[in-house]
Amino acid sequence: MHDDRGWASLEWHDAPDSTQRTVLELEDTERAQTRLKELRDQGAGLKLKSDDTFNPYGRKPEGRSPNKPSEAAPRRDLRKLSKWIKLTRELEERKELERLIAAKAAEDEKPKE
Repeated sequence: MHDDRGWASLEWHDAPDSTQRTVLELEDTERAQTRLKELRDQGAGLKLKSDDTFNPYGRKPEGRSPNKPSEAAPRRDLRKLSKWIKLTRELEERKELERLIAAKAAEDEKPKE
C-alpha cells in the first residue's frame, strides 16, 4: 500500500498454520559439480574456446590477428571534401547574387507611375 505522500509500505500478516510452506535448501556443491561434469562429458554442456574470457571487451573477433590493424574502408582525403564544400557554397552564393541582380534589373525596367 502507499501512504498519503506516495511512499510504499508493507504490512505483514502471519500466515495461517494450515498453509504449507516450501522448504528452501542449499544445493550440495559436490553433487552439483558431479552432475555438471557428467553433462559436460555427454556433450550437453557449453563448449568454450580456450581463449574465451568473461570480459566482453577482451575478446577478439574470429579471423583477425590481434597484431594486424583492422581492414576497414580506405582512408579519405578530407581536404578534397573541404574544397568541394567551399566550391558548392561559392556556386550557391553566385546563383543567389545573379538572382538578386536579375530581380533588381527587372524592377528598374518597370515604368514608374
